[in-house]
Amino acid sequence: MSTTTPKPKLTKEQEIKQLRMERGFLPQYSEYHFNKNEHEGLTLSILLLMFSGFFIGIANDFDYEIAIINILAVFFVVQFPAYLFFSMLNSRVKKRKGFYIEPAEIRTDLLFKPLGTISYDDLRSDIQNGNLFYQTAGLALGSKENRMVFHYEIGNYEAQAHVQACYALLQEHLHLQLPPLTKTTFLLLDKRYYYRNLAGKCLFSLTLSVAALYTLNLLYPFVLDGSGTSGFLFFSRILALAFWGCFTLYKLYHCASFYDKTITRLKKEYEAYDNINPGHPKALYLLFYGAAILYVLANYFVISIL
Repeated sequence: MSTTTPKPKLTKEQEIKQLRMERGFLPQYSEYHFNKNEHEGLTLSILLLMFSGFFIGIANDFDYEIAIINILAVFFVVQFPAYLFFSMLNSRVKKRKGFYIEPAEIRTDLLFKPLGTISYDDLRSDIQNGNLFYQTAGLALGSKENRMVFHYEIGNYEAQAHVQACYALLQEHLHLQLPPLTKTTFLLLDKRYYYRNLAGKCLFSLTLSVAALYTLNLLYPFVLDGSGTSGFLFFSRILALAFWGCFTLYKLYHCASFYDKTITRLKKEYEAYDNINPGHPKALYLLFYGAAILYVLANYFVISIL
């Protein structure tokens, strides 16, 4: 008598991963969404936890008699385990949400909008009427009520392959030619996101360098004691800040150059779809020149009051 070996029970994480990779299931939220939120949220939560020592020290200095300081000290400590719990709970709920692409219709189980359906006729009509939107992290098809977003899954090749499979399945049921979403497209979209994101970091870095120079200016009366050593150290810091700013501007120009090439190639990919606009190739050049002018003016203002 033959016996069948029972399948091992899946963990919650394995079950969710299996669901998200099922044929015809298009997740409402991308893997990149969770990875980015987890990284940024966890980093912020750890920083707040580290800050708790500062407030605990102040509370101790005042013998815990100031209520607001005590509350802040407790909050900065408690927020960390609370973040971990709600992040896990939120992730498990949101990862199960998405679209089920089936032969007759599209079933939806979305956050704040569970158990709905989308008709292929309605979606086809929306697309033919120009409801295709090129978003930062996904290609959106359909009107607001019927919108489906095919995420680019920045840097995740396994998830990108699954999105491509869902996209191909949708085209089969729609009997409609959709904009390309190939490996080349994904690569270009990855680059587009990377250069835009890096440009934002460059702007933040420039702002920090100006703030650091302004802070150095405020300390000017206290750090110069008339000796050659203090003068050398002071102006060495100014030169270091100047190098920091110039190097950041160089990186921003580098972003603008490669962004131009990436957008030009993307426009060729989507040239048959007038309503899909991946962005202007020269946009980061304008950002670079604007940032460079403001940076020079800000530094001139700070140095002029030394």
